[in-house]
Amino acid sequence: MKTLRIILFFASIVFFNSCETFDWFQTDSGLNEKIQGTWQREFLGDTSKDYIEDWKFKDGKIVITHQKNNTVDTIDYGNYSMDAKINVSYLKIDGLTVDSTVIQYNNKWTITQLDSKILYLATDYKTGGVLQREFEKK
Repeated sequence: MKTLRIILFFASIVFFNSCETFDWFQTDSGLNEKIQGTWQREFLGDTSKDYIEDWKFKDGKIVITHQKNNTVDTIDYGNYSMDAKINVSYLKIDGLTVDSTVIQYNNKWTITQLDSKILYLATDYKTGGVLQREFEKK
């Protein structure tokens, strides 16, 4: 029995170390630390966008800006919080009220990837389907 436990222990170490990113057992404070800063939204496959959209996270506040022709406009601002569960993490955004196109971002987002360079978010779209946003750290 003792041998089986030792084998299972080492097998679990190998398994968890072999994962590219291990997102289980995250903490709210750990996620909050990772998300701090400015993230540039990527418009994957959409070449019609002629502006840069940034989401800035700092101390529980989010500011969404658009930059076009070297002019930066604040589109909206609100609050955010992190909610880490055993095997999934969430970003909760609320308080966005200024711009009707970003009010839809007031939601509970599933963090599908968050590391030092990439942030991928997904949420249920209020009119049906899934709304996804992809970002690169500035």
